[in-house]
Amino acid sequence: MLNLIKKGLQNKFLQQSIVTFGLRGMGVAFLFAITILMTRSFAPEAVGQYEFIRVFLLILGSVSLVGTDVSIIYFAGKLRGNNSFSSLKKTYYSMVKMVLFIAVALNLIFFIFIKEDSVNLYFQQDVYSIIQKAVFFLPFYIITLLNTETLRALERPVLSELFRNIFKYCPLAVGLIVALTTDLSYSIAEYYIYGFLFLFCVSQWSIWYCFRKVDHQDQANLIFSNKEIIKHSLPMGISSIVLFLFMGVDVFLLKKYYDDNWIAYYAVAIKLITILSMVILSININCSPRISELFSKSDKVNLQLLCKKTANFTFKANMVVGFFLIVFIKTILTFFGEQYVVIQDTFYILIISQLVTSAFGVVPVYLNMTGRSLVFQFILIITLIINVILNIILIPLYGTIGAAITFTFSVVFWNLIVFIYVYRKDGINLFFL
Repeated sequence: MLNLIKKGLQNKFLQQSIVTFGLRGMGVAFLFAITILMTRSFAPEAVGQYEFIRVFLLILGSVSLVGTDVSIIYFAGKLRGNNSFSSLKKTYYSMVKMVLFIAVALNLIFFIFIKEDSVNLYFQQDVYSIIQKAVFFLPFYIITLLNTETLRALERPVLSELFRNIFKYCPLAVGLIVALTTDLSYSIAEYYIYGFLFLFCVSQWSIWYCFRKVDHQDQANLIFSNKEIIKHSLPMGISSIVLFLFMGVDVFLLKKYYDDNWIAYYAVAIKLITILSMVILSININCSPRISELFSKSDKVNLQLLCKKTANFTFKANMVVGFFLIVFIKTILTFFGEQYVVIQDTFYILIISQLVTSAFGVVPVYLNMTGRSLVFQFILIITLIINVILNIILIPLYGTIGAAITFTFSVVFWNLIVFIYVYRKDGINLFFL
């Protein structure tokens, strides 16, 4: 047994997996520590403004990146397979030019056509100035995200995970400490926005350094055109945009109809259920290559066994974690501040969505791993349309409860549609029973 453990720990892939999982765990702990410091030290309105800008940048950033932050890894693998890895530098800079062009275009559209009065009138409060700053710093934001994934493509997974889970929130943590110890009048949202200038500089220096270490003795010189980059990046980008819109529509409507404090309360509930999402994601990542392998071999017997086993384990694991969260939710919420207990009923509804997702096991990855990403995108887009309609109807009436109902319905809907599609096409039952 000791020899097996020793051999396992000598495996490079296993070592990277353990380190990656550990860094992600540290990142979650760091994020929750910052969130608790934020919610206990600042008014919910200030926290809500920060959460609004965070989601705003997520959506606008995904539009600007058009999937390049995902496709850079695909291109790195293809270049490595063609003994032309040193050409990744040219691909990277082509992507940089592309996303900067989009970001600058969005800046011009915003500053020329978007009027301050119309923005403030829509949200019924003064938000134009903070949105203006977020749009202006968009180029630094998207290059930082692209650099983070490029580091992974350059086989620097530890550094990439540090940027993704730790470094990303360091400027915000420093900003919180400065705000608590000085009389500077910057808001939490501003510290978050300005932090990406620093992150851009650090990540860009890291990229330059790592590219200098790349071996330039390749036998081939494969170069991808802008057309090829867009062809492979855009479908990945559409999925990211749709998923981020899922996370953003409710926040934008809560901003319009309610005070920023309700955004803060809702954001805490969402952060808590991400614990269950991590369980699902961690298990699905491990079984994804196996799904692809068994499907390509047409081994439906073992594929069914794998899907059943994964769904069963995921559901049981989430039931345990979910039960703990439900029993102690009031105590947990008080860590963020006494006023956050008001979101308790909303949390109960949101947790249903994660328990349902876990019951369907590998649904989030099955279609992508079996070469049907376009089908998955179509299902997500239909779900997004339903999500927007329900949010528009329910949020003005029921606030965060309406947002939680819509979120849960959307998750159940697309999981059920994928389940039915896969069962009819492949004869595979993805449900845990």
